[in-house]
Amino acid sequence: MAGEKKVVDASVLAKCFLKEPDSEKALQLVEDHINGKHLMIVPELIFFEVLNAVKYKLKLDPVKLAETGHKLADLQLHVERVNNFLLAKIGELASRYNITVYDAAYIAVAELHNTSVITADEKWSRKGIQVNTL
Repeated sequence: MAGEKKVVDASVLAKCFLKEPDSEKALQLVEDHINGKHLMIVPELIFFEVLNAVKYKLKLDPVKLAETGHKLADLQLHVERVNNFLLAKIGELASRYNITVYDAAYIAVAELHNTSVITADEKWSRKGIQVNTL
């Protein structure tokens, strides 16, 4: 049984595939999820965002990109699927904070699970959004 729930955004999960500052911290979060120390919850769009970041930063060919996608899927993340409630919440949050619907999706999932978002992106706090940084 997993412990605490954690919502991570694409900036965190991408670090597991890219050699960047704090990649070790991101990898530890994933390892703790795999070992059941916590449950990582994500909106389904994270797969597209992470693959996009990896594609452009590493200039991967289609085969390597697909392999990365398989590795990402193998992490067995708890995926919060799109539904009418979540879409309404995303729209409300995007308007309230004047942020993209992509970013609002992470906040909506975090609110749904009564937790906060873990991010490596500093722009969130500048918008007055309460997050945990990596």
